[in-house]
Amino acid sequence: MDDPSPRIGRALPLLIAFAFVLAVAGTTALSVSGGPAIGGSAIGAASDDGSWPMEGHDPGQTAFDPDAAGPDGDVGPGWISVTGYGPGVTVANGRAFVAGGERRGVVTAYDAADGTREWRAQVGDAVSSKPIVDGDTVYVHVSEQRGRDVVEDHHEVVALDAGTGDVEWRFAAAADRYGYTVFSWKTLTAADGRLYIAGENYDDRWGADEAGFVMSIDEDGTERWRTDIGSHGIARPAVTDGTVVTTVERFGGRDRVRALDAGNGSDRWHTSHPGGHDLSAPAVHDGTAYVNARSPLAIDAETGAVTTMFDAPGTSRQPLAVTDDRLLVPGGPSRDRGPTQLHAVDREVGDVEWSAGSSTGFSSRPIASETTVFVGAWDGVMYAFDRETGEERWTYEVNADYAITNEPAVVGETLYVGPVDDRVYALVDGGTARDPAALVTLSRYLSAIGDLAGVYAVISLVYLGVGVPFGVLGGIALFGVVTGFRLSRTPLRLLAARLFGTPPSEVTRRREFAAALTASVACVLMIGLVCTVTFGTFPFNGLIAALAVAAGSWAVLTRRWLPDHALDLDADADVIARQWGVLLALYGLVVGLAYPLVVFVIVLGIYFT
Repeated sequence: MDDPSPRIGRALPLLIAFAFVLAVAGTTALSVSGGPAIGGSAIGAASDDGSWPMEGHDPGQTAFDPDAAGPDGDVGPGWISVTGYGPGVTVANGRAFVAGGERRGVVTAYDAADGTREWRAQVGDAVSSKPIVDGDTVYVHVSEQRGRDVVEDHHEVVALDAGTGDVEWRFAAAADRYGYTVFSWKTLTAADGRLYIAGENYDDRWGADEAGFVMSIDEDGTERWRTDIGSHGIARPAVTDGTVVTTVERFGGRDRVRALDAGNGSDRWHTSHPGGHDLSAPAVHDGTAYVNARSPLAIDAETGAVTTMFDAPGTSRQPLAVTDDRLLVPGGPSRDRGPTQLHAVDREVGDVEWSAGSSTGFSSRPIASETTVFVGAWDGVMYAFDRETGEERWTYEVNADYAITNEPAVVGETLYVGPVDDRVYALVDGGTARDPAALVTLSRYLSAIGDLAGVYAVISLVYLGVGVPFGVLGGIALFGVVTGFRLSRTPLRLLAARLFGTPPSEVTRRREFAAALTASVACVLMIGLVCTVTFGTFPFNGLIAALAVAAGSWAVLTRRWLPDHALDLDADADVIARQWGVLLALYGLVVGLAYPLVVFVIVLGIYFT
């Protein structure tokens, strides 16, 4: 009988194609969705004329929209979208704009009503501000890594077309006086068609000779003015009536509230807390600037004079919200702790009208609608309180493993929360949308037994989910190679005989095929078990495990099955050993490389998308 083993070489292209098919099929089957959830009900739409176009809602940073309502009953997600980590969500013109993404340098626009993704734009390595929407343009602060130290990063303000996501212009501050210029996190704001942002200058990457600044940029991307301030740590500006108001942190001295002329950046006034307390970013309403502190302040925005020091236990550097009649002050019974309570303080009289608390403390800035106050907590719970009485209207647990740190946005009857756990949630009355990333949803519950156990549980599920179709396709390919190249069928016949309990001479082609599928699935899952335990050694773990399984199968075949069934062979035993030795080695190489690679990509998508 001729030795058909040289035909094995011609099988190599087929096996390579098989590996490609497996990779595509596995990735498609278990890819993490970035689109909206399906199956939701009672999806709330943002009103046509409603918006939350920037951090703090308006140029004065009041975090108050008297025309919005928000959800008020059986609250749930109208839609959920996987967005990646980022500084927050804004809503305008019927779209929700989210800063986040795989590398955190992505701006994405969604239909605000149903979460359908309209466009996505990669703008840098990181987005460091909420998107600001002004008419048909979206503005964001982005950075690109240029070295090992953060001061070496290249910072820009980028303008995008709100309808398409196309870049309209990029602005980078000229480093004419210092070696490095850095825009500060979440300090970009807008007023009257102009942008304002705070930042820091450094002479070198070690942070020497640092100095802060406030800058104004025109709507066409040109610098209007830049005012250097002899300190760093400058808060997000609030803009009102031609005045830019910000808070400046000062090492070894008192924080200051500082006002600049919005037209040319010249100094107007500065003031400190009479008690020397640290101060929050300001909010300006009706000609008065408000800052949170251990005793919150009201400051005349025209003169800088302190008009009121409220007797309310505020928390330093935790921004407050300002409504038409009240201040919403994060604070607590102890003035030295983070905010565990929220106080509603009468703006005119100064009385604390109501207080509400959270056992874990509040982690987001409070915002207010016509009737409701919304605030997120460290335990991942979103709270809604009646604006008049402080009575708790509802709570919704977004994710117990993640604090809600980004300011939410309320538009119409919808509350937009996130990104939290790499997702944006549109909360509405009666919402029942499901998380589009099912494996991650399951991992939330598995992580309760420990973060490491949760990770390994997710990896195991991915290996299992990919392994079954991988094994089936592998069995089909193996059977096809044996049939197409007329290799010895004895190993398949002997395997089927053992699986189905029939004599080798009575095994049919159909049972040989079933045996090939069964053995392939079992081998792939065995490889997956080893790879799960040794996940950190990728890609060597899969290759070694697959070759070990292939070698073990070949050893059983040549040392036991062929000698025990010498009368049932369809070719010489040595020929069968050579054919199947090469075939199993190629099978092990393909599976050992492709199977763990597909799983690795999916796991990365789950945790970093």
